[in-house]
Amino acid sequence: MSKRSIFIKLIIIILFVYIISDKIGYEIPFRDLDASNIESIEIVNLTRDKIVTLDDKKDILHIVKILEKIKLKKPLTDVLSTENPYFIYIYFKEGKREEISVSNPNVSIGGKWYLIDSKITKRLENLYDEYS
Repeated sequence: MSKRSIFIKLIIIILFVYIISDKIGYEIPFRDLDASNIESIEIVNLTRDKIVTLDDKKDILHIVKILEKIKLKKPLTDVLSTENPYFIYIYFKEGKREEISVSNPNVSIGGKWYLIDSKITKRLENLYDEYS
C-alpha cells in the first residue's frame, strides 16, 4: 500500500469521524419549531430594564432560524452565576410559553442550564440590540 493511499484513507476517516461527532451527543431543542404557531416573542435585557416585543412574522421567522441552530451539550450541574442575562420568551398561539435564558456561553431551556456554542449565545444576546 502506498503512502498516498494510506494518507487518502486517513483523511476520509478523519472527515467521517468529524461529521459523525457533530451529529452525536447534541440535543437540538428547537429543530421542529414552527414560526406560524408563534404569537409573539419578547426579548428582555435586565441590564437595560427593557423589553422588546415582536409580533411581525418576518421578525419571528428570523429568530426561529437562529433558535433552530442551538445544539445543547450535556446539562450543566453547577449553579450558574448569570451576569447580564438575557431572556427570550416565546408565546405560542395555543397559550403555551417557552423561556430561554442566555448568559454566554450558557443557555437555560426548561429550567436546565446547558453549554452551547458561544457564537449562538452571542447571536442571541445581539437580538436585543438588533430589535430595540
